[in-house]
Amino acid sequence: MTTFAIIGYGEAGSNMAAGLRSDGATVRAYDIKFDDPASFARMQAHAATHGVILAKDYPDCIAGADAIFSLVDSAAMYAAATLACESLVQGQIYIDFNSAGPGAKQRIRDILKDSAADMVDGAVMADVPPTRHKTPILTAGPAAERFAALANAAGMNIGIEPGDVGAASAVKMLRSVLMKGISSCILEFALAAEKFGKTEAVLISVGESIGMDLVKYADRAGPRQLQHAGRRVHEMEEVAITLEETGVAPLMSAACAKQLERYVAAGANAGLAGACPENLAAAVKILREKGFS
Repeated sequence: MTTFAIIGYGEAGSNMAAGLRSDGATVRAYDIKFDDPASFARMQAHAATHGVILAKDYPDCIAGADAIFSLVDSAAMYAAATLACESLVQGQIYIDFNSAGPGAKQRIRDILKDSAADMVDGAVMADVPPTRHKTPILTAGPAAERFAALANAAGMNIGIEPGDVGAASAVKMLRSVLMKGISSCILEFALAAEKFGKTEAVLISVGESIGMDLVKYADRAGPRQLQHAGRRVHEMEEVAITLEETGVAPLMSAACAKQLERYVAAGANAGLAGACPENLAAAVKILREKGFS
């Protein structure tokens, strides 16, 4: 039986853990928020429901695991790798799934270079909650094939992006230019369109032009952009860095990051960690209440 260690028991980590458990894997998890009684109680209840073992610290989580997942956020990824490095042993695979650019993933590799474990660049290519451990994930690096074989046998959906560490995250960052950028545009558009009573009319019109149900898409993309504004600020900052490293001015991506930062500063995403706004109108209502117009 394959054993997975998950560092970070937030939305992505907890859902991935539950999915892996449902397919029979052993899963241990650790999160620095275990030190907070309220957070720990919530995470403990989830873990008990799904049979996930909660570890007391990094060494306890990592010991005996075949693969170690880093599912924190880009602001904490270096600290997580540094703390994990001391406990990694030969044969283990450390996979960094955090939303960050190629350069950041290569720096994680450098942090781990003195450990005996292999490092894989991982890029989560869709929202985790709907499909949990079966969410499409791209991986890259010399150990990617070995990890893909192990993880896919446990029910995961791992693809391999040709190239060294950073290649998978390059795809992720470039995808975010579009996906997160579109979501930001949806929220900005909706704030204005509501004043004219034309939100649905415009979404239907644009949807017909591009051949998709844009009303349905906006009802999901807009609220999730607001719900995850905190971590997406860091992601879009990483996107901007990635573009700058290629010589492209990140005008749209930097604006997206700034918009998200404003939402966070106003507390518009507060209390949404486990409760996404029902639809686009609900997200707009929250923004209005926080002074956005």
